[in-house]
Amino acid sequence: MPSDHAALMAIGEAVTVRPGSKLFRQGDTGTHIYMVESGVVRISHDLPDGKRQVLAFRWAHDVFGMAPDGWYFNNADALDKGRIVRFHTEKLQGLLLARPHMQHRFLLKATAEISLQQHRIILMSKYDVVTKVVAFLLECCRKDQYFDSVTRILTLPMSRPDIADYMGVATESVSRALGVLERRKVIHRHDMHHLAIDLPRLRECARL
Repeated sequence: MPSDHAALMAIGEAVTVRPGSKLFRQGDTGTHIYMVESGVVRISHDLPDGKRQVLAFRWAHDVFGMAPDGWYFNNADALDKGRIVRFHTEKLQGLLLARPHMQHRFLLKATAEISLQQHRIILMSKYDVVTKVVAFLLECCRKDQYFDSVTRILTLPMSRPDIADYMGVATESVSRALGVLERRKVIHRHDMHHLAIDLPRLRECARL
């Protein structure tokens, strides 16, 4: 019998994506569940007033695209070149029924995601913009694909408006917060997408 991972990959379809590739739109029929192998995916929701709320960024090994009501509640867009594996919902359900122990793993992953979202809600509603940016940068620094621990360079595939919409603040507020951190010598901005990070100082900021 093939391993759980081999069985999962056997029913999946690997897709190479580029920046701007749309995986699904809000309101589309929910036919697939997705897993990130590499790259970053932005999950967003279009609000009735025409504004957009960025709900999450999905990194390597993250699963997204659950559609319990049969349609996608959010949008999913690739922000960087990467590889996504998509699983047809019916095939995935069949595999989980055939291998009940895998259901527990999916449940643990879903529970961990709920916990992270609860933490994010508290962070984004209670703290100032600088603290929010510090927490976001720390999260990004945990992603090996985007943070080089030798050069200390963090590559951000998302734009400033993406980050602002994720935090629920103005784009200018994010830029000002980055300026504060740069004056404190916590970061150094090489360009819009590359930051040199003093990780010990960044962690110290998170404890203030």
